[in-house]
Amino acid sequence: MYQYRIYVGCNVPSGGAYPPDVVEIVGLRSCPFDGCTVQHVKGTWKGVEENTVVFEYIGGDTEDRRMVRAWAEKLKADFSQEAVLFTRCVIDSFFV
Repeated sequence: MYQYRIYVGCNVPSGGAYPPDVVEIVGLRSCPFDGCTVQHVKGTWKGVEENTVVFEYIGGDTEDRRMVRAWAEKLKADFSQEAVLFTRCVIDSFFV
């Protein structure tokens, strides 16, 4: 299993910022999976602090990776970001 995360900053390169709640709502509407976890955190980009929304999904390998990457690219475009961070870590997970 893999833990995928997408980090979306709320600041806009041309100035201003999206409210984190808006980033969360739009991100959840475009989520290609049955479920995910969302966190509001603080981050920095090029030395500037910003609100950041993290979308986390636990899934499989090739197809899920492709879908998460497409989701990250959509969020990048939706929020006019210069970049979003997409991570994948191997984990041992199970439901109890």
